[in-house]
Amino acid sequence: MVGRAEGGYSHAEVFGAVDRVLEGALSETVDELLSEARSKKLAELEAELERLKEFIANRQLVIVRRADRTPQQSPGAGEEEGRKKSKKRPDIWFFGGSVVVELKKSESELEDAEKQVSGYVSEFFRDVAKVAIVTDGLKWVFYDVERGDGEVRLIKWGEYYADRDLFDAGSIEQAVRRREALYSAIKSAFKRAIGTKIFYKPDPESIYKLYYPLLSYVDDIKKAVEENGVDGRAIYASYREIMTKLYAGLDDEEMLELFATHTLLQAIVNAILTMVLGKDVGDPVRACAGEPLRPLEVALPHLLWWRDLLGRPGVGALFEDVCESVVSVAYLFDWSYETGLDVFSHLYQDFVDRKFRYKIGEYYTPWWLVELILERLERRGAPARDGVVLDPACGSGRFLVSAFRRKLERGADPDAAYFSVVGIDLNPLAVSIARAELMMAYKQATRNDPPGTPLVFWGDSLGPHIGHKAELFEELKEVSDKLQVIAWSTVYGSPAKGSSKVEALKAVGFLESLMSLALEGLSGGAAAEDVRAEVRRACSGIEGGPRRWACEMAEKALEDDALVGKLRELVKKYRNGVWALPIVSNLFITLMESGGEFRPDIVVTNPPWLELNEIPRSDWGVKVRDYVRERYIKEANLPGQVGQKGDVSLVFLDLALSLVPKGGYVGIVLPAEQTYSGSASSHGVGKLLADAIFKRYGCEGEVIYAGDVFKHGQHASVAILKRGGGRA
Repeated sequence: MVGRAEGGYSHAEVFGAVDRVLEGALSETVDELLSEARSKKLAELEAELERLKEFIANRQLVIVRRADRTPQQSPGAGEEEGRKKSKKRPDIWFFGGSVVVELKKSESELEDAEKQVSGYVSEFFRDVAKVAIVTDGLKWVFYDVERGDGEVRLIKWGEYYADRDLFDAGSIEQAVRRREALYSAIKSAFKRAIGTKIFYKPDPESIYKLYYPLLSYVDDIKKAVEENGVDGRAIYASYREIMTKLYAGLDDEEMLELFATHTLLQAIVNAILTMVLGKDVGDPVRACAGEPLRPLEVALPHLLWWRDLLGRPGVGALFEDVCESVVSVAYLFDWSYETGLDVFSHLYQDFVDRKFRYKIGEYYTPWWLVELILERLERRGAPARDGVVLDPACGSGRFLVSAFRRKLERGADPDAAYFSVVGIDLNPLAVSIARAELMMAYKQATRNDPPGTPLVFWGDSLGPHIGHKAELFEELKEVSDKLQVIAWSTVYGSPAKGSSKVEALKAVGFLESLMSLALEGLSGGAAAEDVRAEVRRACSGIEGGPRRWACEMAEKALEDDALVGKLRELVKKYRNGVWALPIVSNLFITLMESGGEFRPDIVVTNPPWLELNEIPRSDWGVKVRDYVRERYIKEANLPGQVGQKGDVSLVFLDLALSLVPKGGYVGIVLPAEQTYSGSASSHGVGKLLADAIFKRYGCEGEVIYAGDVFKHGQHASVAILKRGGGRA
């Protein structure tokens, strides 16, 4: 007999009633567990239960309970079709997925529900699910989730019916509560999930496990991109250009999936950093956009494309749901504990499917190898405490974080250490992750908020070196070009006249904050004069030195009516005002290539590995091969095969040595087959190129064979070098 003689319940009605039953049962379960914890004097568990009780009492159940909003939760035509589009997530889940619940309209569908739950758990909730429930409101089936031999299994431990008479009379809630054994089973399910620990220490493994289920949103984000024309906008075209500039093999569908995954990861990075720095989360959408972090900037505009489309059908509801899920997971961690090293790159490695990372050459350097390189450099005399460290292909910032921590261990001032590690990367998400990791490292080391945005810039560090101009979309290019002209025409001409390298670098960071302030005003519709006044106020009292250079740069830029018009056009067309990072990044990379005060003392990096003949036939790829041909095949009289079988990582080696002054240091990870490191290979032309580069810069040092450190079959070596008196 189906509930209610007139035709049964709709899915939405079952959903609402079951949701209320679960909420009530959870509240009672917490009270019972709290009483037990007090009687057993389990202080830690008692504190966690008190925190959970407060969430429930304040109607903040969304923090521990999520629901799949993708289907329409209202009866009527089209409901079933709406439900067919989702089915990546269960209807309801608690504690990040410790308890998953799937709902149906009738008992006959429960067998399918069990299969669906098994699919959810196997694909997305595999590491966190403990208990599963399937129900139509009348029949309730309970399962434990067991893992073994690489598989996930559902083990049934209970099957109960609600009171049929009350169910047919129209009250699912009363029908469930009437059956004491059933209601006790629901509370038992929560007790099994909670165990003796509710909130987690924020170690990388736990963060990965609890956030992994959110990958189920990737298809929804892809659909939002396609339906809202993002793939036709310059901002997505810029992203595509980035990801295809060097890395080959991504088709259109893979590119879209990577973009959606990066978008989700960016939201997670922003929300977690907001929590770690103790900022007011407030609206989850604002937290995912990084707005509570201001004036600190983390994200580039590419991965915040959705922020200005929230008013469109399908985008606003989706990202409200995504961001609530992101923030609800963040609340399951106790951020008073140290997060440890590498929170985000670990998450990135596990979120981005291996097929993508293998195609785009992203392999994160093991921590032991990072430490080995820094230790070897220091033994050779590299100024570990006071020297400026640059990673021109920084990825998630592992070298930067380790260099920062090493500086503190050697007694460096935390602020000076923070601003003397510099990174550059072409991947927008990598820049964001590296910035976030450095902010968290500073917070953990000092217990204070970071003194500013880290000096991690977005762009192609190799471009100026090989004579290739940044491929920016038109509005951004015009702004960047004008700012470069202003940079060379300022009164000081350079930020470091009579100042240290660190002060010069801090000035670039200060310039970014001034440009961010200006863009925020322009994006809000402020008049140019009002924006100029804001910048003048920020610069009041700064009479000289590098920060005065930054002020003059910003002030001169805002005095240029044509440039202000371009800036206003940029933020009007692309909405959000987070364009200071790409603008200042392009300027910094140009200044760095010019040398002088921006020359690092140490370059450490694990650059992309790709044979020169595999580089895409883009303008950038042509420039790379031309550079090798002109500088090494012709000048050094190397065989022509070098231009085919050499590796782009060796061009980064050439870049690194050109950036440090004579007496500067370079530590770089290279393919072993491209160096004389004890690795056999079928050809030697790459080795000839590496040797020619070492000789060109008069290097002394060592090359260490490291083996298959990335577990992909291509062995690595490490070059530890001190630049001599060779020619640039």
